[in-house]
Amino acid sequence: MAEYFETSFGDKIPVDLAIEKKLYPLSADEAFVRDIAENSYASDRFHEQNTTTKVGIKKIASDLITFTLLIDYLDEMRLLNRTYDTVLDIAGAEGIHASLFRGHYAEHASVADVADGADPQLTQKLKRALWKYRAYKIQDRLLGKARRLKDKKHVNTPSFKNYYNFSFKRTPKVDEFIVGDWRKTLSKRYDFIMNYMSFWMWDHTSAIPKIADALNPGGIFATLAPYCWCGRQIGDSGGVFGGGFPFFEQRLTKEDTLRYYQQFKPHLSFIVDEAWGHFDIHRPTLAQQVKAAQNSGLVVLGTKRLYNNDPNVALTWREKFGERMVYNPAGKNPVVADAGEVL
Repeated sequence: MAEYFETSFGDKIPVDLAIEKKLYPLSADEAFVRDIAENSYASDRFHEQNTTTKVGIKKIASDLITFTLLIDYLDEMRLLNRTYDTVLDIAGAEGIHASLFRGHYAEHASVADVADGADPQLTQKLKRALWKYRAYKIQDRLLGKARRLKDKKHVNTPSFKNYYNFSFKRTPKVDEFIVGDWRKTLSKRYDFIMNYMSFWMWDHTSAIPKIADALNPGGIFATLAPYCWCGRQIGDSGGVFGGGFPFFEQRLTKEDTLRYYQQFKPHLSFIVDEAWGHFDIHRPTLAQQVKAAQNSGLVVLGTKRLYNNDPNVALTWREKFGERMVYNPAGKNPVVADAGEVL
């Protein structure tokens, strides 16, 4: 007999504890959960292990995808028809995104992060890596073997013209690394501020006003964000929040989450309060972020949804399509979720 969990909204969600490890590989590891809880989510070790001064070729390839997705949208918004004097990449690590942006669109590039990611060989490594993409460009154009389609994390496809644009106007490099908590260390104003996949780490009610204060008049802030709260924890290594159904964090309030843990994983219920409050406790929707931006004097020029692939999840939309799969129909034994309940 199937087990169910009833939310405070009255939804009865089928629970399959056997799939939890598949969807949230770290949430069932009691030793790991206890370790991060006792070390306040191991934030110091995260900084030590995940900020590096060595840039790998694979990392450049991954960042080129996310960079192009953002550039494509800025292109759609006609925000690339001028040269920006200063660009800042928040949580920009070693500065690949910032270097690429400087090469095409800015005179001066800065990176703000918790540690100094400077690599004196970044420009050489970047140019050496991008030389390989000239061959990929030929394959893409003539043979239909698109390198830009090979990153299976993203459903959206970066455009041909921006993905293979290596005609830099300036040297792709980082001019300045600002080390520490950017909310405390920024002392200048910038024409363009960007962030890739980490803005969810900070309370949006205080982070967005900080962004507004750091922009020059007419300045632009652009961020590429994870689609939703979905089993994330510091380091993004699989998530410590999780349960026996997909989109766990999207579908439950804090009170529901605690009740779920008490019902199905009472030995781990101690983690709920710490994990819930570690990042932005508001768990903001896009509308809430837009409101915070407007309250800070920013004008929202546009938003666009980017979807991440998850080979373990398939979506139906029973209200409109019955049991037909509308996402990942070819997945191998995927966990099925109803889009009407989670989107």
